[in-house]
Amino acid sequence: MDAATVAVKVTADPALPTVVALVSEIKALSSGTSSSAASSSAPGIGLDKIVGPLRGFVAYKKHPWILPAFAGGIVLGIFAFGVMTGRRRSRP
Repeated sequence: MDAATVAVKVTADPALPTVVALVSEIKALSSGTSSSAASSSAPGIGLDKIVGPLRGFVAYKKHPWILPAFAGGIVLGIFAFGVMTGRRRSRP
C-alpha cells in the first residue's frame, strides 16, 4: 500500500476527529491547559480501537490518583473475598 492510499484511508476514517481531539487534549494537559474530546461511532480503518486507551490516558493525566485508587480497590477486593471465604469455612 502506498502513502497516498494510507493518507486517504486515514483522513476518511470517522474516528479521526476523536483521535485528534484526544491527542490535542493530551498535549493540552501536558502544557497545563484543557480541552474537550469529540466522539465518533462509525466504522473506519481502525482508529476507533485506540480511542478507549486514549480516553483512559486522558483520564489518568487529568486525575493521576486513579491508578493508585484502582490498585487499592483490587487489593481490598481480594482481601474482602478472602475474609468472606474464611468466615464461611469457620461456621459450623
